[in-house]
Amino acid sequence: MKRSIRKLVTGSMAFMALFALSCLRAYAAPLVATCTIPVQQHFTVLSGSDAVPVGGDEITYVLKADVVGNPMPNATSTAAYSISSLSTDESEIKIKGDNISVTLPINFSSVGTYGYQLKAVSPVNSEYTLDSKVYHVVATIVNDPSGGLTGDFAVYVSGDPTLQKYPSAEFDNKYYKAIVVPAPTPAPATPHPSLSPTTGDRTNVIKYVVLLGGAVLVMGIAAYLHRKKHD
Repeated sequence: MKRSIRKLVTGSMAFMALFALSCLRAYAAPLVATCTIPVQQHFTVLSGSDAVPVGGDEITYVLKADVVGNPMPNATSTAAYSISSLSTDESEIKIKGDNISVTLPINFSSVGTYGYQLKAVSPVNSEYTLDSKVYHVVATIVNDPSGGLTGDFAVYVSGDPTLQKYPSAEFDNKYYKAIVVPAPTPAPATPHPSLSPTTGDRTNVIKYVVLLGGAVLVMGIAAYLHRKKHD
């Protein structure tokens, strides 16, 4: 009888120990898998370009879920990048600078496959040439053998039939603005002397002509009177 009771107590204790251990594992195991999308940005200022204005090296991207309801990244802001929500299935990502590598974290709470499209969208003007590639990033979330969830992202170029995997979503954006050289100010024209007499000169010439004509007339009258006197 005592032996049976001892076996029962020992079995109960072993069961309780296993139950407690399983509860501890379940409690300690992460119920959320955090996966990150690796993104690399290049921002090249082409040779001969004018300087980039302050803040002009910031490129905006949009991350759109393949299916409404897919988990999206939380809003955040750092010196290199920021994330904000556009809608339930779209997020806006802004990345600054050249040769910048960032990781965009997304939390998953269920086993499954989750796809997203990532592309550069702005600035849109003649000074920028944005990388036209659209990346398809896919997270595969599975049960971790030790408990909880685990997973990772795979990065593809959207539309690539080979389904080649890439280490990151890499964008090569370019900037060029022609340097505007101001036109030289023309030198004032040198005035050319006029060959025609001015109004004042014309007046003086007329005076001289009148005086000369008067003198000739007086001399002619005097000569006439002198001849007449001696005739």
